[in-house]
Amino acid sequence: MKAVIYDMDGVVLNTEVIYTQKWLELGRQRNFKNVESFVDNVRGCGVKESLELINSYDPDIDAQAYSNDVFAAVDAVAYNYVELMPYLKESLKFFKDHKFKIALATSTNRERVDHYLKMHDIDSYFDVIVCGDEIEKNKPNPDIFLKAMQKLNVEAKDTYILEDSYNGIRAALASKAHPFMVVDQNPVTEEMEEKAEKIFNNLKEVFQFFTLEA
Repeated sequence: MKAVIYDMDGVVLNTEVIYTQKWLELGRQRNFKNVESFVDNVRGCGVKESLELINSYDPDIDAQAYSNDVFAAVDAVAYNYVELMPYLKESLKFFKDHKFKIALATSTNRERVDHYLKMHDIDSYFDVIVCGDEIEKNKPNPDIFLKAMQKLNVEAKDTYILEDSYNGIRAALASKAHPFMVVDQNPVTEEMEEKAEKIFNNLKEVFQFFTLEA
Protein backbone atom coordinates (compact mmCIF):
# COMPACT_ATOMS: atom_id res chain seq x y z
CA MET A 1 0.00 0.00 0.00
CA LYS A 2 1.36 3.41 -0.98
CA ALA A 3 0.94 6.54 1.08
CA VAL A 4 1.27 10.29 0.65
CA ILE A 5 1.90 12.71 3.50
CA TYR A 6 1.04 16.39 3.10
CA ASP A 7 2.52 19.29 5.00
CA MET A 8 -0.13 21.94 5.74
CA ASP A 9 1.23 25.51 5.47
CA GLY A 10 2.34 26.11 1.89
CA VAL A 11 1.15 22.73 0.59
CA VAL A 12 -2.49 22.44 1.72
CA LEU A 13 -3.16 26.04 2.75
CA ASN A 14 -1.89 29.27 1.22
CA THR A 15 -0.72 30.48 4.63
CA GLU A 16 3.05 30.41 4.21
CA VAL A 17 3.03 33.69 2.30
CA ILE A 18 1.20 35.32 5.24
CA TYR A 19 3.68 33.92 7.76
CA THR A 20 6.49 35.24 5.59
CA GLN A 21 5.01 38.73 5.51
CA LYS A 22 4.45 38.82 9.27
CA TRP A 23 7.85 37.38 10.27
CA LEU A 24 9.51 39.98 8.05
CA GLU A 25 7.30 42.92 9.03
CA LEU A 26 7.48 42.33 12.78
CA GLY A 27 11.13 41.35 12.64
CA ARG A 28 12.10 44.58 10.90
CA GLN A 29 10.15 46.55 13.51
CA ARG A 30 12.41 44.90 16.11
CA ASN A 31 15.60 45.46 14.05
CA PHE A 32 16.01 41.69 13.91
CA LYS A 33 19.44 40.79 12.52
CA ASN A 34 19.46 38.91 9.17
CA VAL A 35 15.68 38.56 9.26
CA GLU A 36 15.43 37.49 5.60
CA SER A 37 17.74 34.52 6.19
CA PHE A 38 15.88 33.68 9.40
CA VAL A 39 12.53 33.59 7.60
CA ASP A 40 13.84 31.19 4.94
CA ASN A 41 15.02 28.86 7.69
CA VAL A 42 12.11 29.09 10.14
CA ARG A 43 9.54 27.70 7.68
CA GLY A 44 8.38 24.27 8.75
CA CYS A 45 9.73 24.58 12.29
CA GLY A 46 7.66 23.88 15.37
CA VAL A 47 7.23 26.48 18.11
CA LYS A 48 10.14 25.23 20.22
CA GLU A 49 12.45 25.05 17.21
CA SER A 50 11.35 28.52 16.07
CA LEU A 51 12.23 30.05 19.43
CA GLU A 52 15.63 28.38 19.40
CA LEU A 53 16.25 29.65 15.87
CA ILE A 54 15.28 33.22 16.79
CA ASN A 55 17.75 33.13 19.69
CA SER A 56 20.50 31.73 17.47
CA TYR A 57 20.07 34.62 15.01
CA ASP A 58 19.59 37.44 17.49
CA PRO A 59 19.81 36.72 21.24
CA ASP A 60 18.78 40.30 22.01
CA ILE A 61 15.26 39.67 20.65
CA ASP A 62 12.45 38.57 22.98
CA ALA A 63 11.82 35.36 21.04
CA GLN A 64 8.55 34.43 22.75
CA ALA A 65 6.99 37.87 22.24
CA TYR A 66 8.10 37.97 18.60
CA SER A 67 6.67 34.51 17.92
CA ASN A 68 3.41 35.27 19.74
CA ASP A 69 2.97 38.52 17.79
CA VAL A 70 3.55 36.75 14.47
CA PHE A 71 0.97 34.04 15.17
CA ALA A 72 -1.56 36.64 16.35
CA ALA A 73 -0.97 38.70 13.20
CA VAL A 74 -1.39 35.65 10.96
CA ASP A 75 -4.60 34.65 12.74
CA ALA A 76 -5.95 38.19 12.28
CA VAL A 77 -5.56 37.76 8.52
CA ALA A 78 -6.23 34.06 7.95
CA TYR A 79 -8.35 32.63 10.77
CA ASN A 80 -11.70 33.56 9.26
CA TYR A 81 -10.71 32.54 5.74
CA VAL A 82 -7.60 31.44 3.88
CA GLU A 83 -7.37 29.93 0.41
CA LEU A 84 -6.33 26.39 -0.38
CA MET A 85 -3.21 25.92 -2.45
CA PRO A 86 -3.85 25.46 -6.20
CA TYR A 87 -4.95 21.94 -7.19
CA LEU A 88 -5.15 20.79 -3.56
CA LYS A 89 -8.59 19.19 -3.81
CA GLU A 90 -7.77 17.66 -7.18
CA SER A 91 -4.66 16.08 -5.74
CA LEU A 92 -6.50 14.70 -2.71
CA LYS A 93 -9.17 13.20 -4.94
CA PHE A 94 -6.50 11.69 -7.19
CA PHE A 95 -4.74 9.95 -4.32
CA LYS A 96 -8.00 8.80 -2.76
CA ASP A 97 -9.21 7.40 -6.09
CA HIS A 98 -5.89 5.58 -6.56
CA LYS A 99 -6.11 3.96 -3.12
CA PHE A 100 -3.24 5.81 -1.48
CA LYS A 101 -3.35 6.22 2.26
CA ILE A 102 -3.27 9.96 3.03
CA ALA A 103 -1.85 11.75 6.05
CA LEU A 104 -1.29 15.32 7.16
CA ALA A 105 1.87 16.00 9.18
CA THR A 106 2.27 19.61 10.23
CA SER A 107 4.18 21.63 12.82
CA THR A 108 0.96 23.59 13.38
CA ASN A 109 -1.00 22.76 16.55
CA ARG A 110 -4.15 20.63 16.56
CA GLU A 111 -6.59 23.47 17.24
CA ARG A 112 -5.48 25.42 14.17
CA VAL A 113 -5.36 22.30 12.01
CA ASP A 114 -8.91 21.24 12.89
CA HIS A 115 -10.16 24.78 12.32
CA TYR A 116 -8.67 25.14 8.84
CA LEU A 117 -9.53 21.65 7.61
CA LYS A 118 -13.16 22.06 8.65
CA MET A 119 -13.24 25.52 7.06
CA HIS A 120 -12.72 23.86 3.69
CA ASP A 121 -14.43 20.54 4.50
CA ILE A 122 -11.34 18.49 3.62
CA ASP A 123 -10.70 16.72 6.93
CA SER A 124 -12.34 13.51 5.68
CA TYR A 125 -9.65 13.04 3.03
CA PHE A 126 -6.98 12.36 5.66
CA ASP A 127 -6.67 8.92 7.19
CA VAL A 128 -4.20 10.23 9.77
CA ILE A 129 -3.34 13.70 11.10
CA VAL A 130 -0.24 14.38 13.21
CA CYS A 131 0.28 17.86 14.65
CA GLY A 132 3.27 19.69 16.04
CA ASP A 133 1.95 19.77 19.61
CA GLU A 134 1.67 15.96 19.63
CA ILE A 135 5.37 15.13 19.21
CA GLU A 136 8.55 15.85 21.17
CA LYS A 137 10.82 16.94 18.32
CA ASN A 138 9.53 18.81 15.30
CA LYS A 139 10.95 19.40 11.82
CA PRO A 140 13.78 19.28 10.74
CA ASN A 141 13.69 16.12 12.88
CA PRO A 142 11.84 13.24 11.18
CA ASP A 143 9.67 12.30 14.18
CA ILE A 144 6.41 13.71 12.83
CA PHE A 145 6.72 11.72 9.59
CA LEU A 146 7.78 8.57 11.40
CA LYS A 147 4.70 8.85 13.61
CA ALA A 148 2.44 9.43 10.59
CA MET A 149 3.86 6.35 8.81
CA GLN A 150 3.45 4.28 11.96
CA LYS A 151 -0.21 5.35 12.27
CA LEU A 152 -0.80 4.64 8.57
CA ASN A 153 0.95 1.27 8.95
CA VAL A 154 3.10 1.85 5.87
CA GLU A 155 6.81 1.58 5.16
CA ALA A 156 9.02 4.54 4.30
CA LYS A 157 9.86 3.08 0.87
CA ASP A 158 6.16 3.30 -0.05
CA THR A 159 5.62 6.81 1.31
CA TYR A 160 5.82 10.13 -0.55
CA ILE A 161 6.11 13.33 1.48
CA LEU A 162 4.96 16.63 -0.03
CA GLU A 163 6.84 19.56 1.51
CA ASP A 164 7.52 23.19 0.59
CA SER A 165 10.09 24.12 3.25
CA TYR A 166 13.77 23.34 3.68
CA ASN A 167 13.10 21.92 7.14
CA GLY A 168 10.31 19.76 5.79
CA ILE A 169 12.51 18.27 3.07
CA ARG A 170 15.32 17.67 5.58
CA ALA A 171 12.88 15.86 7.87
CA ALA A 172 11.38 13.86 5.01
CA LEU A 173 14.80 12.70 3.87
CA ALA A 174 15.77 11.74 7.41
CA SER A 175 12.59 9.64 7.67
CA LYS A 176 13.81 7.50 4.71
CA ALA A 177 10.60 8.23 2.76
CA HIS A 178 10.51 9.92 -0.67
CA PRO A 179 10.96 13.72 -0.19
CA PHE A 180 9.01 15.64 -2.86
CA MET A 181 9.38 19.43 -2.83
CA VAL A 182 6.39 21.51 -3.96
CA VAL A 183 7.79 25.02 -4.36
CA ASP A 184 6.09 27.89 -2.56
CA GLN A 185 7.99 30.58 -0.60
CA ASN A 186 11.36 28.84 -0.28
CA PRO A 187 13.39 29.07 -3.50
CA VAL A 188 15.11 25.92 -4.73
CA THR A 189 18.71 25.74 -3.52
CA GLU A 190 21.57 23.37 -4.27
CA GLU A 191 20.79 21.64 -0.98
CA MET A 192 17.18 21.06 -2.04
CA GLU A 193 18.23 19.83 -5.48
CA GLU A 194 20.37 17.26 -3.68
CA LYS A 195 17.92 16.27 -0.94
CA ALA A 196 14.54 16.39 -2.72
CA GLU A 197 13.88 13.35 -4.86
CA LYS A 198 11.58 15.40 -7.09
CA ILE A 199 10.81 19.12 -7.31
CA PHE A 200 7.44 20.36 -8.53
CA ASN A 201 5.95 23.81 -9.09
CA ASN A 202 2.47 22.86 -7.89
CA LEU A 203 0.30 19.94 -6.83
CA LYS A 204 -1.01 19.38 -10.35
CA GLU A 205 2.50 18.44 -11.42
CA VAL A 206 2.63 16.00 -8.47
CA PHE A 207 -0.41 13.95 -9.44
CA GLN A 208 0.51 14.16 -13.12
CA PHE A 209 3.83 12.56 -12.17
CA PHE A 210 2.01 9.66 -10.55
CA THR A 211 -0.30 9.38 -13.54
CA LEU A 212 2.72 8.97 -15.80
CA GLU A 213 4.30 6.47 -13.38
CA ALA A 214 1.18 4.29 -13.30
